[in-house]
Order: sequence, then C-alpha cells, then structure tokens
Amino acid sequence: MHTSMQSCAFSCKSVCVCPAFCCAELPLIEAVKAGDLKRLQLELTAGADLNATDPHGRGSAVSYAASLGREECLQALLEAGADPEVRTEVPFLNISMTPLYAAAAQGHPGCVRLLLQHGAAHDTRSQGDGTPLLGAAMEGHRKCVEALLEGGCDIELATSYGQTPLMCAAQYGRAECLRALVKAGAQLDCHMTVSGDNALISAVKGDFLECVEILISAGANLEGGTDNGSTAVMVAAARGHTACLKALLRAGARVDQTTNLGVTAAMFACHAGSVECLEAILDAGADPNSVGGDPSFTALYVAAAEGHLDCVKLLLARGTNPAAVMDGGETALTIAAKQGHEGCVRALLEAGAPTESLQSLLFSVAAEGARENRPRNALIGAMPRNGPSPTAALFEAAAAGHVGCVQALLQAGAVTEVACTPFAVTPLTIAGMMGHTQIVRMLLEAGADPNAKTINGGTAIRHARNSGQTECERLLREAGALESDDEDDSS
Repeated sequence: MHTSMQSCAFSCKSVCVCPAFCCAELPLIEAVKAGDLKRLQLELTAGADLNATDPHGRGSAVSYAASLGREECLQALLEAGADPEVRTEVPFLNISMTPLYAAAAQGHPGCVRLLLQHGAAHDTRSQGDGTPLLGAAMEGHRKCVEALLEGGCDIELATSYGQTPLMCAAQYGRAECLRALVKAGAQLDCHMTVSGDNALISAVKGDFLECVEILISAGANLEGGTDNGSTAVMVAAARGHTACLKALLRAGARVDQTTNLGVTAAMFACHAGSVECLEAILDAGADPNSVGGDPSFTALYVAAAEGHLDCVKLLLARGTNPAAVMDGGETALTIAAKQGHEGCVRALLEAGAPTESLQSLLFSVAAEGARENRPRNALIGAMPRNGPSPTAALFEAAAAGHVGCVQALLQAGAVTEVACTPFAVTPLTIAGMMGHTQIVRMLLEAGADPNAKTINGGTAIRHARNSGQTECERLLREAGALESDDEDDSS
C-alpha cells in the first residue's frame, strides 16, 4: 500500500484500496488530493478533462474533492462546469456512490452545500441503495443532515428494506442526527420490511439510551411491535438493557403484552438472566405467574431452565407459584434438575416446590397396576395429551447424571419409584442404563427397589447389562436385584 494514497476518495476509513498507479496519470486528481488549488487552476486553464476518472474509472476530480472535503477545489471544479454526478465505482467492494453521498457520509457539509447548489441530485441512491441523507445519518454527521434537509432531500426516502434516515440514526446511536430528523418532522413509527423493527426498537437493540429518550419525548409508539410481536420493552428485557427498559417503563410502556406466541417481557428477562430487568418489569406490575408460549411455560420455568438463580429467587420472593405445571407435566423443578442447575433446584425445593407433580404421581399409580396385567391401555388416562412424556425431577437428574441435583431431591424426600416415560421407567433403571454409578449407589441407599419393572417387565439390572454398564450391574446385583424371565426386550 502506497503512503501517498492514504486519503483516496474511494477508500474505506481513509485507507487506500486502489493500486499505487491508479491516480498517478491524472494531474487534476493529484492536485485535488494534495489540496493544491493553484495547481488545480493551472490544470483547468490548460484544458484538463473535468470529468475524467482515474485509469480504473473509479472517480473523477469532483469525487475526490467531495470525499476529502476540499471545498475550494470542489468549488473551482463545479464553477468550471464539472459534472457533480460522476460516481465512484469499486465493484469488488460493492462501492458505487455519487459525490454528494461521499461528502455527506464523510462529514463535509460545505461540500454538500456546494454540490446541491450546482445541481447534484438530492436523493440519488448509492452503495447499499442508501441516499445521501441516510449516509449522513448513519455516520453521525448532523451538519450534513441539516444541509441536506435544507437542500430539499426527501426525509422519508427509505432503502429497499424500509430503512429511513431516522431509523438509521436510531440504529447506529446517532443522537444528534436523530434529534435533527425528529425536529424536521420525520415519521417516528415506520417499520423495516424484513424484521418489522421500528426506530424505537432499533435504538433499544443498540442500547442507545439517548436515542430512546429522544424518540419517547417525540411521541414514538411504545407498544409497536416487530413481525413476531416483540415490543421495545421485550427487546430491552431480552438484551438486558436495563436503562432503556426503565426509560420505557417510566414513559408508561406496558409490561403485559405478549409476542405472537404468548411470550412476555418477564420471560425474556429470565432467558437473558437479567435480574435488574426482571425486577423493573415486576415493579411495573407484571404478573409473575403469567403463562405463555407454545408449549406453555412461565417466567420461573424459563429462569430455571437457563440456570439463572437470581431470577429464580426474585420470582419466588414475588410470589410465583413454584408448583406450576407446564404442558406435558413438566415443572420449573423438573427442568432445573434436567439441566443440572443445582442452585435452582435447591431454591425451588426451599420454596415448597413438590418433588413430583400430581400427574407424575397418578401415572406412577397407573403404571403399578399395569405392571401386573400389562394392559397398556390402563395408562392412557394418566398420559399427557400433548408435550413430553411423563417425567419427574428425580428421573431427569438421574438420567443426565447430575449428582448434586439427585442428592438435593433425595434429601427433600423425592419418590424413588416414580414412573416416567410411556414405559414407566424408574430413576434407578435410567441411571443404570446410562452408567451413572454414583447415582445408582445413591438411589439404592435411599431405598430404591432394585427389582422394579417397566410396563414390559424390564428390570434395572437387565437394562444395565444390555447397555454394557458392568459396574452398575454389579451394584444392582449386590443390592438384591433378581434376573427376570418375563422381560420384553422392547421396553
């Protein structure tokens, strides 16, 4: 890279992207680059081609002057009759911009005014199909924004994705540009055609508090949502942007709205693990026991699933029901045990969460009767109508090998013979199958029946042996497990 070209007009962040020889044969462009007005005037007097581009067709002298902010050079060129519309083209970088776009995006308001005064098109699209006004807003050049607005640029002209200059300013946190656009009357509640984001949501996503406050003060719709129904409050909660969330809540934004699938702001906060956002949402009146989603879940269930202990504790302290059952019989305790979040398991147990749901206990009773006569239809009444198969916290912890969770559940009096899955498998059986030796030992010490059978007659020792878990098989045999003659290999 040649040092003499560090300020190339079609460069990115002032780093030249063109070959060393690309501008060398054009004295007019060299004069502009150097800001040498006297030399430029000599070239003009000598009859230099005003609109000639460099050897690769990537820009004229006007392009360079506009991009580099050489106002005197630009004025001389334009007064001499240079075309203000010759584009800078760098195909392999997807760059195609007019001098006006370049001046606006680089922050040269004087050049912007000169180009407009000499007939440059206000709203010609350039790279990314953006207009000069959008480029100025994106880069945060307030004076250029104001110059373009004074020159008659269309304040609402959007990209093919529906992004207006105001939305762009909000998305990139350009508060001064946003303020100027709002003052000029830009529409506040336009939406992106792809995501459905509006300016307020874009500002919240970037955690641009000043932009959020500007839009709120201007009257932006606080309840407007994206294509999936997410509001600015939900987006702030999902990203843990507490300051933006509190600003929205102070302005009166609702906390009880849901997405198209019924997800609430509190659930988003729990998924993100933002206890500060969750607390703000609850303080604003959100129902901690609200159920949403498909299949259904609560904020407590989400927090437990993600292992966010602080959120779990806060919800429990605010009166959330620790025994709430989701579709298919799952509870917050079940999912915490399944994921191995021991802290959440213990917090839920301390808050009174039952170790088994009523559904899992009913299924266990039905399974006990079915084991004798083997009529699978006897279980239909106890099976969930949708969602996962019957389960329990102890079973899930045992299956996944979470020793700490198993210990906590056993200390809380969990039923060791609870039947899970359509085949009524016990925690001991699944632990043996998976080779969780320590858990097998713990369950046996807690009184688990080593001879409990599945619906089809399968025993823990049989499944351990078939799975190649020799140590578990040995422990079961030492505990009195018997071989069975009536086992069905399908269980």
